[in-house]
Amino acid sequence: VDENDLANTETQYLIKWKGWSYIHNTWESETTLREQKVKGMKKLDNFVKKEQDIDYWRRYAGPEDIDYFECQLELQNDLLKSYNNVDRIIARNEKPDGMSEYLCKWQSLPYAEATWEDGSLVQRKWQRCVEQYEEREISKCTPSRHCKVLKYRPKFYKIRYQPDFLSDGLTLRDYQMDGLNWLLHSWCKENSVILADEMGLGKTIQTICFLYSLFKVHHLYGPYLCVVPLSTMTAWQREFDLWAPDMNVVTYLGDVKSREMIRQYEWQFDGSKRLKF
Repeated sequence: VDENDLANTETQYLIKWKGWSYIHNTWESETTLREQKVKGMKKLDNFVKKEQDIDYWRRYAGPEDIDYFECQLELQNDLLKSYNNVDRIIARNEKPDGMSEYLCKWQSLPYAEATWEDGSLVQRKWQRCVEQYEEREISKCTPSRHCKVLKYRPKFYKIRYQPDFLSDGLTLRDYQMDGLNWLLHSWCKENSVILADEMGLGKTIQTICFLYSLFKVHHLYGPYLCVVPLSTMTAWQREFDLWAPDMNVVTYLGDVKSREMIRQYEWQFDGSKRLKF
């Protein structure tokens, strides 16, 4: 190997740039970073030192410890990859040149890390996210104080067969149908209830289907508040996406800046007090 052949021999680092999303990461050598006079070179020094410490540790660590470390490393790498996927679009901006840009919230990252991205790029790579954003912006299925069932609870009608508002391929078990009917009956009677059962029998799904039946059958579009343990948050999001895809679910979570962004972009429609979620 020719040591002067820098293109094939120099060490390069994948750099995440401040204020830019992970899709704009670039491979840089220490030389190119110093030529650009970038700030934060101390981070590179710390990274190199950490890598050296890991190499030293590997020489003396047992095979079980190394296996565990590599599993954790693989999970970390999977998490890093998810940062390159748009989770949802939360705003659109028309630029003076007629082009648009979208404010993108990224998977596994808080709202505070959202970035404005070029419209043509977003439309090319995340067309479905653009469509979902447009659907949310023009949706008529948003909370209204004029919904009839807010004043007078309707008569209870038992759901005897699989609800037709469920997507194809989704089926409630018999006991889940019982739970759904019991929740609806209690709601019609204006009774507060506790749904308790063994773990893993689908209380989350029954709860979501109950809310979705209010949404679909009674046109009660919320707002609904689900307070859930942090450890189950992603499971609730996943099940809402699957079982109640027409409901706009906003996860109110994060630091001060993230919560401010949620209130700014996800709470209400521009120029009105009408709720989006």
